[in-house]
Amino acid sequence: EAQNTTDSATVTEPEANEKTTEDVAAAPACAMTKEEILAELEQAVEGPVDEVKDKIAQLKSAFYSLKKDETPAEGEATNEPAAEADPAEEKFKELNARYKERRALHIAEVEALKQANLDKKNDTLHQLEAIVADTDNINKQYNHFQQLQQEFKAIGDVPAENVTQLWKSYQLVTESFYDRLKI
Repeated sequence: EAQNTTDSATVTEPEANEKTTEDVAAAPACAMTKEEILAELEQAVEGPVDEVKDKIAQLKSAFYSLKKDETPAEGEATNEPAAEADPAEEKFKELNARYKERRALHIAEVEALKQANLDKKNDTLHQLEAIVADTDNINKQYNHFQQLQQEFKAIGDVPAENVTQLWKSYQLVTESFYDRLKI
């Protein structure tokens, strides 16, 4: 049995040097080579912006850490010209720029969605105010008012600068409705 264990644990040289994509993905970014970092970055750049943000930050940090380690200290003499372009760095910069473009588009989409949500909430709020203003039919509008309240709450996020004022307006209309409903 002991020999069986050592036979299965013995790995030939080519197998030991091969890395699968799962090994690379599971490895910490700081233990990766530039090529592995670039491969991961290329894959991550195409993923959903929200989900890959942290991974891209880690890869960026690891890449620049490797680059810093490769850079000779000030007092050391080098045989290489200082202005020599690193193709890996060029590829990294191109991938990073592509991610930044995708992130900017995503942020613009989110802001547009928040603005659309603000418009929807304001429309719903105006409908609620119209119900409150019609004091003669307020008892008949109870179910409709509750439905509008649910719609208001179901609408997604709005721009941060509008949250407080919008919520205060909503609470004021709701309080007015229930005050008039009791009368």
